[in-house]
Amino acid sequence: CPAPVVCNKSAGGGLLRKLDHLDVILGSLREAISGRFTVKTRLGYHEADEFAAVLEIFSRHAIDALSIHGRTVAERYRTPIHPNWIRQAVEQFPCPVFANGNVVSVETGRALHAQTNAAGLMIGRGAIRNPWLFGQLRDTYEGRAHTSPTLGDVYHYIKALYEETKRTTRFSEAKHVQKVKKYLVFIAQGIDPAGAFEHAIRRVKTPEAFWEQCE
Repeated sequence: CPAPVVCNKSAGGGLLRKLDHLDVILGSLREAISGRFTVKTRLGYHEADEFAAVLEIFSRHAIDALSIHGRTVAERYRTPIHPNWIRQAVEQFPCPVFANGNVVSVETGRALHAQTNAAGLMIGRGAIRNPWLFGQLRDTYEGRAHTSPTLGDVYHYIKALYEETKRTTRFSEAKHVQKVKKYLVFIAQGIDPAGAFEHAIRRVKTPEAFWEQCE
């Protein structure tokens, strides 16, 4: 996790600044876990070439699967990913290696897979933007043409997301609108790349205005 509130506590991506500490944690976890032991990581904290030292640590601990977000912590979500480092891990490790980062469409997913030869893809924010993506990718890998959701499909997805996320917190309609707007920022990128919908949805404050924009 690259969020400052996490990294500043030397958790999440902050562990990549303290590789000796990371080494101890992984060793303790591997000793305690009798089942499959999996790790997800970024390439490093500041520079991508820090990943060579990170991989050396991972190689000591009999990892059963490794997922790699192909950016550094400092790059957050702003830059292109570095598929060459994921590919190096694929070639170096006997366990399955999964590629992660900027998988938001069939095209970006297939390209990342081809560039890395990974065992599979991990999808994060792209699944919020386009929950149909898993099925679309399966279709293309199995030789079928994939279908795209209609705007009506997306609208019904937003309604389902709105209702489902009501159940996870003490509900306040006004606060909930602000919460769901954060998801809509991702979803908007798939609906309107020009940004008009995102610009409008960021500025709504009431449920009525929110649904007016969605409709």
